[in-house]
Amino acid sequence: MRLAIVIPMYNEEAGARRCLERVRSAVAEIEPPVALIAVDDGSSDATLQVLQEALADGIQFELVANGRNCGYGGALRLGALRAQELDAEWVLFMDSDLTNPPEDIPAFIDAAAPGVDFVKACRYGPRGDTGDVPLKRVLISRAGNLVARALTGIRHSDLTNGFRAFRLKTYLAMPLTETGFGVIMEEMFWARRSKLRGVSIPGRLSNRSPDLRPTSFRYSWKQLWQYLRWPLRTAAMRPRLFLGVNR
Repeated sequence: MRLAIVIPMYNEEAGARRCLERVRSAVAEIEPPVALIAVDDGSSDATLQVLQEALADGIQFELVANGRNCGYGGALRLGALRAQELDAEWVLFMDSDLTNPPEDIPAFIDAAAPGVDFVKACRYGPRGDTGDVPLKRVLISRAGNLVARALTGIRHSDLTNGFRAFRLKTYLAMPLTETGFGVIMEEMFWARRSKLRGVSIPGRLSNRSPDLRPTSFRYSWKQLWQYLRWPLRTAAMRPRLFLGVNR
């Protein structure tokens, strides 16, 4: 399989190069070679300059520079389209802050068997871990996942995790509209509607490094609604479905 890894970056000058180096090291032995795509989503700091310098220094990756900020969901779409140009079969999304360890990437490849449409890393299943993440964030996340599972009927233990991979053609066929973090749950809406088959792998999460800027994610009512509206739409759709997402 040909895998492309898409990493959206917005104002990540402090960690951009470190991210590229660690991901590139984690996939160095994988065959065929993994395509690494960094998307600068209209950063207002020196992120783009750092990425250009990394290219000049010989770090192998594809740079997609967006002239304006399109948001998390928009950046993923740009990266996926670049992956299509590179003839990738699968696309893996991960954050640039390395809170999900790149060393877990090979597990996605092992799980991407024939008949599987997407792979989700699960922090709350067997062998999952949330490390030094503050308890408040863990409790909110776990509660959100319980609600999402109840509404959607999807039995993954960590629907809200952003460390995931899709068959590229399947992903690009989704008419995604979310530009923010809510796209993670919109993906699950379309997965349920399209009766896609997904599998879970153990996922690990650590807290964001203190030398990076604060996270863009905010536990606001607006953010929570962007997540919740997709499970609610899925719940309304469920009576019309007779097959669902596997596992």
